[in-house]
Amino acid sequence: MRLGTAMLAGVIWFNSSLVSKCAASSEKPPEVMLRILFEACRVRVQQTGKFPSGLRDLAGVLAENQRRNMPEGLEFHDPDAPDNRLFRASPLGSRTPCLRLCLRQDQWLNVAYTGWIYRSKLYWQSEYVDLIPRPFANPDLLRRDCRAIPARAIPRSPECGPGQIDLVPHCNAIPTGPWFYRPADDGAGHMITNGEKNPPGFHDRIASGLYRDNDILFDVRGAIQLDGLVSETYQGIRWYRSYPTNITGIVAARTASQLHLLTGAIGTAKPRAVVAFLRLHFASGETALLPLRYGEEIASAEDSCVLANRIYPAAGAPRDRRIEYSLDHACLQNPRPMDPISTIDFVSGLQTSHPYIVAITFE
Repeated sequence: MRLGTAMLAGVIWFNSSLVSKCAASSEKPPEVMLRILFEACRVRVQQTGKFPSGLRDLAGVLAENQRRNMPEGLEFHDPDAPDNRLFRASPLGSRTPCLRLCLRQDQWLNVAYTGWIYRSKLYWQSEYVDLIPRPFANPDLLRRDCRAIPARAIPRSPECGPGQIDLVPHCNAIPTGPWFYRPADDGAGHMITNGEKNPPGFHDRIASGLYRDNDILFDVRGAIQLDGLVSETYQGIRWYRSYPTNITGIVAARTASQLHLLTGAIGTAKPRAVVAFLRLHFASGETALLPLRYGEEIASAEDSCVLANRIYPAAGAPRDRRIEYSLDHACLQNPRPMDPISTIDFVSGLQTSHPYIVAITFE
């Protein structure tokens, strides 16, 4: 679904003098044309109670020459359509468009229900993957659960202490279920096209929200997935942005000599490519970068080349070619062990592998 949700309401920043000047000109910027069109749609709703489905519904609101001069490629979508109502209830909220204009291939202008105009690729939801990942911005899944991803995590175990960093406020997936392409089941028995049927193979180990490996306890309730390389030329693992490229401000507020990560990746990369890194912000004001290199600290389930502790899948285990999630225990040395770490950023290296972390523990 290209268009989004929300009721046509709010105040539009509509400059009548600017429109008058542009109306006298043969060359009208597309943004101005969309402002004119949006204002006409508002009038139509006030008159009839219905959002127009096309330019012909605006007869009597827009002059015939104005309708004739509107650019081609316009799309109308009723803010009160069922899917738009679902988007409105989700974290996307007021950003959902009711009008769209195709400028050129994969370049669109969107008009939100408040009158705000912004540019995007074909999938406008890709602009807001920091609010809700695009795989979850699906009407069937929103019908199941419109909440933000952090609200879906289970409560933190009392066994966790300050050394188990709480990733849930920043998570964009729940690691006990499939997430990368979207779940196949909408929760009501309906299957979603191109969805994943199976949860990660390690999901049963972390179902309680805790995992212990080599005497290191992990708080495992939310995953942070980042995008790697997204190709616009149809050469790459995916074509459209679905997840953020960085998550910042993960609260730590303590010292550590080592950082233990439960991490993994979707898709392969070149050996030693920096798939992602942690940026540590210290109380002193200093920063440090800790890389996650492909084949050393992190790798996809397709490879058994991880030099760090591979938890899942086991070496030599038969695997389906359909997407599968890896789980590695990476241990990173802190270069400033006596300087408290205030916050952590998780940043993609923009390789062909898409990294994620499900837990961080300080030691």
